Amino acid sequence: MLISLVRLDFISAFWHNPFLFITGPFILAYLVCRDAKYVLRGNGQMGRWEIFIWIELFLAIAYGIARNIFPI
Repeated sequence: MLISLVRLDFISAFWHNPFLFITGPFILAYLVCRDAKYVLRGNGQMGRWEIFIWIELFLAIAYGIARNIFPI
C-alpha cells in the first residue's frame, strides 16, 4: 500500500488495504495534534481522542480477522 501511495496510485493503494487507506489520515491527524499539543503545552494527553484511538484499534483488528476469514 505504501509503495502505491508513493507512486500516487490511490486506486491500487485502496485495494491493497481499504481500511488503512480510509482511516490513515485520521490517525495521522491525531498524531500531529498530539505532538503539537506536547510541544506547545508540554502535555501530550488528549482525553477525548484516546477513545477514538481505542475504537480505531478495535476496528483494525476486527477488519484484519474478517479479511482473513472471509476474503474481501
